[in-house]
Amino acid sequence: MARDELAPLRAYLQARTTLTLATCSGGRSWACSLFYACDRDCRLYFVSDTRTLHSRHIAESPQVAVTVSGQALDWLDIEGVQLAATAALLEGAQRRRAEQCYLERFPQIAAMRDRPASAQERSIADRLLGSGFYCLTPSWARVIDNRQGFGHKLEIAFDG
Repeated sequence: MARDELAPLRAYLQARTTLTLATCSGGRSWACSLFYACDRDCRLYFVSDTRTLHSRHIAESPQVAVTVSGQALDWLDIEGVQLAATAALLEGAQRRRAEQCYLERFPQIAAMRDRPASAQERSIADRLLGSGFYCLTPSWARVIDNRQGFGHKLEIAFDG
């Protein structure tokens, strides 16, 4: 897929910081909010303890759904993104690339690691950076922007 086709999706994702991740395993569904970073190919990276329910779900069933949206009070102001994606716990070089992307998006974490102002900041940075780094690789996306007209949608199918 040409990167230009991803421009509206990338712009929306890079302008925000929080996603809602939906997982399901063994008939039990779950949703949670997570901070994320986005790369040029619209892969999303997040950090999570591997013992959380959503992390355990991902280990059992990596197909997930994701939304990223803002708040709106008027139907014509609704905008957001819906994704179908595959989630993976990263290791080695992939983890290091994801960590770099994440720290570029959230430089305050790097600052807490490198120049902690308190023992608590050091503890937060150690805990975050010691957790699992995950990648969400989209297979399909929908960008919704009612500001361009009620029901305006752009759908993107990603190459396998």
